[in-house]
Amino acid sequence: MNQLKDIKKLILSVLNGGDILFIVPPFAIRDYSILGPHILKSIAEKEGYKTDIFYLNLLFASIIGEDIYDKISKLPYNLRWMKLGERLFARCAYGLPPMGKSPESSADEAMCISGNRQQHVRVSYEAIDFDLDSFLKVEEICTYFIDEIVKVIISLSYKMIGCTTTLEQTNCSIAIINGIKSNRPDIITLIGGSNCERTMAQGIASLSEAIDYVFSGESESSFNNFLMGFSQGRFPSQRIITGETLDNLDTLPLPNYEDFIKQMRHFHAGNQPNQIVIAYETSRGCWRGGEKKCSFCGVDSDNLQFRQKSEDKVLKDLEFIRDNYQATGILMTDNIVPHSYYEKLFPLLSSKKKSPSIWYQENTNLKLKDLIILKKAQTESVLFGIDALSTDMLKHMNKGANARQNLLLLRHAKSVGIYILWFILWGFPGDKIEYYQETLKLLPLIRHFQPPTDFVHLILHRFCSYVENPKNYQIVNLRPLEVYQNIYPDWAELDKLAYEFTGDYPCEAHENPEIIREIVNELSLWTDSWEKSILAMISFAGNYIIKDSRIKGEGRTHIMDYAKAKETMKYCTYNEFQHQKWAVEQKLGVVVDGWYVPLVTASPELLLQFEEK
Repeated sequence: MNQLKDIKKLILSVLNGGDILFIVPPFAIRDYSILGPHILKSIAEKEGYKTDIFYLNLLFASIIGEDIYDKISKLPYNLRWMKLGERLFARCAYGLPPMGKSPESSADEAMCISGNRQQHVRVSYEAIDFDLDSFLKVEEICTYFIDEIVKVIISLSYKMIGCTTTLEQTNCSIAIINGIKSNRPDIITLIGGSNCERTMAQGIASLSEAIDYVFSGESESSFNNFLMGFSQGRFPSQRIITGETLDNLDTLPLPNYEDFIKQMRHFHAGNQPNQIVIAYETSRGCWRGGEKKCSFCGVDSDNLQFRQKSEDKVLKDLEFIRDNYQATGILMTDNIVPHSYYEKLFPLLSSKKKSPSIWYQENTNLKLKDLIILKKAQTESVLFGIDALSTDMLKHMNKGANARQNLLLLRHAKSVGIYILWFILWGFPGDKIEYYQETLKLLPLIRHFQPPTDFVHLILHRFCSYVENPKNYQIVNLRPLEVYQNIYPDWAELDKLAYEFTGDYPCEAHENPEIIREIVNELSLWTDSWEKSILAMISFAGNYIIKDSRIKGEGRTHIMDYAKAKETMKYCTYNEFQHQKWAVEQKLGVVVDGWYVPLVTASPELLLQFEEK
């Protein structure tokens, strides 16, 4: 761990002044670079500005301890309502009490979400490891930390300083900007990031008059124009600068990630994360969401227009990253993978020498061959939008997928060996108990698949259909989460600032908490057993052997000829053939929406043999 007394020396070892400084505040995850500042740095340097990126989150983690930092920045999705990162800097930013208002309620779900214990519906079943006294000690460090950071930064020659606000970084950003402006009014202060989208930009602006300009939306063009005006002594008349959609992503320069790599090594010498991940993008928007947006999707509809980089551009950039940065992974920030990459880009990546692992986010309509292509292209992890194992539930959330498709994807991912991240969602307006009953019946049969990352109650994000059209879903009393009252000052415009909301609506999951508890228990069993559970087929001496160890103490082996194996392994409409019926009875497959879905895994080569024949 680094010491507070060494802050000046540590900063000056990575910064030596220039024209523009971009700051990545806590609590960005320290393993990952942040793409936006690196793109803007490339734009600024093209215009002749000397520009630095300061990963303040890395320095802060090295001072408070990497373990406690990671605990805050990597909170389970179901516990994000705690807003611990924002609480820690609430006093620095606004003079609020340490850990914000009502710090004793920091781990109280009801008081953070709805503010009413009597009427609150439990949304999280995560165990909360929270000790207020230990967090108050960290909070004491924050004030001194900000003061020292500001002293050093204003001593350098930067004319312009900007902060990014996405991952509980708002209050730290405000504290820095307030400190800079009160000491050096001549420095231009900027703020941007996902928390500045559309109306939220007005909310951010309400937090402090020390913010000169708020950048909202895609900012490549608007920031370039801002710099051109600055060089001529012209400034925008409005504080909020709204960006324009960038049509041709190939015009984006490949960012230089040296600032991130250098500071990771410098601040965490001897205690680096297990992985160092470079952020990159191959597309923007969502080709499905632009046509039919999922009802819970929290992406601003204005940002769903789909665009993609050319395969040649991506291939060239990835080869440069591979050859110049010792990263273990490349995180694609895309919402969805471009269709054409399966035919053009990924086969080319497969033929190249070993590259960092690729992590993507993708839709669930992939076939076995697509997953094989992804695997060969060094794709080790994919976030899939599975979200439910009930077709009716998927229709209810406007997902554009079905349960059989999701089950087949889980089977193929396990067979191919791609690690997947996925969630099961619950607690939707107007949902039915039958959705959850269908799911509960399936869970014991698929313990050999990779379990969901989390069982997540619906969060009403600002740009989702539920928040934009609450009357359509019988939602009343729509309001920001109560925790926002505790982490922001009285003058903040919370209705514009908040990203997460709560409300009252009809929901059979809320009325039947016992089935949610059953699902939680079953998911716990699944998580504990999946790596040891087997339901797999091999070919041996002209026969086909299935090993089944899903249920503890009930291991079974099935030996069969090709005809029986084919019907057992083939995904098709359910027509009650003899071997199909037998497979369902043995729980080797299930019938979903009139289709037979095989649950047995096998090597990709064996699965392809059955598909081709």
